[in-house]
Amino acid sequence: GQTIGEVKHLRSMRDVVQDELSSLNRELQKIKTEKMESRMELDKIRATLAVTEEESAKKTRELKREEEMVEAAKEQLKNLHEEIDKVQKKGPGFSRFFPFR
Repeated sequence: GQTIGEVKHLRSMRDVVQDELSSLNRELQKIKTEKMESRMELDKIRATLAVTEEESAKKTRELKREEEMVEAAKEQLKNLHEEIDKVQKKGPGFSRFFPFR
């Protein structure tokens, strides 16, 4: 069999290896935890970005609607001026009802 010296040597080697393994396992856990935290941070950033993009799209839609309303109002105003011009051409008495023209 093995001498007591060899057995003691093997045991101390085993202890060294197990210490090393424990240390590596702790490192691995730390890395896994950091990775998870990073992933959570990234998810938060993605969520924020999605909300920002949604708000931006909403603002763009609102602006477009407002532009369309302005265009419609301009069109109505133009039509009104054309109507007023037509009426003015028909009769000279019209201008006294609309002194602002």
